[in-house]
Amino acid sequence: MRKKPKRRNLRPPSRCIFCGGGGVRGNPMSKEHLWPEWMHPYLPKIPNARNWTAITLQTRDSMKTTRKKPQTGHVFTKQIKVVCKKCNETWMGDIEKNMKPILKPIVQGQSTIIDNDSLTKLAIWLTLKFLVADYDREAIPVATAKILSAFKNHQRMPSGLKIWIGYHNVFEWSAGYWSRGLFISFIPKAPTGRRRNNVKTTAFGAGHLFALICLSLVDRVSLEIDNPFTAELWPATPAKINWPLPLLPLDGIATLANVLDDFEARPDVQWGPV
Repeated sequence: MRKKPKRRNLRPPSRCIFCGGGGVRGNPMSKEHLWPEWMHPYLPKIPNARNWTAITLQTRDSMKTTRKKPQTGHVFTKQIKVVCKKCNETWMGDIEKNMKPILKPIVQGQSTIIDNDSLTKLAIWLTLKFLVADYDREAIPVATAKILSAFKNHQRMPSGLKIWIGYHNVFEWSAGYWSRGLFISFIPKAPTGRRRNNVKTTAFGAGHLFALICLSLVDRVSLEIDNPFTAELWPATPAKINWPLPLLPLDGIATLANVLDDFEARPDVQWGPV
């Protein structure tokens, strides 16, 4: 008799992704906002707002997208339960606290000069959001335990990480989020056995800020983006950025959010769903 394939476990981790703690008295698991609460007054509100999650399962020959049941509330109230109370209230809380005065004018689209120190802090903040969302219950993570530990203990940015930012005025992206991961292989025959994503991109909108974060664990997968509407924030952190940048058009956002599409068409890539 043929064995039935095991169902993928989409439950959130029962322990903190950064320290392995949580789930015990005095240090329970905690929910982390992708969009911090202090930012909510600066994000657009819709009467009777509803939000939903779409899950796309892709093979070499087909694609199927399933939308979960809509939930009441704005998308920016979304919380992800993958960290412990201690991490959330200590080093993660410090990152959020340090970013608040820097992010306020950026999110509101106000004219400001973002110096090198602030740009580095912004890169760290966006990386934190990427890593937390990477372990959301519907996600297949790309970040390894080593990456998570190094970020927690030393705020060390992962090797293979790239971040671009842009200024936009698109209502749907004022609190927007789109993540895409792939398993990519360059050998003639794709490896067998259990696989996980080795490259992932996340498009993230907060007010007038748009960010594209890409983490690749494959040396030959290195995204290069060159257009007049975005600035490379990491790893080539500029000396300063005069904000706002030139207005990023809607079709430009869509192209950036789906930038991994280009790799699927490469003749040297053997890839498959994980």
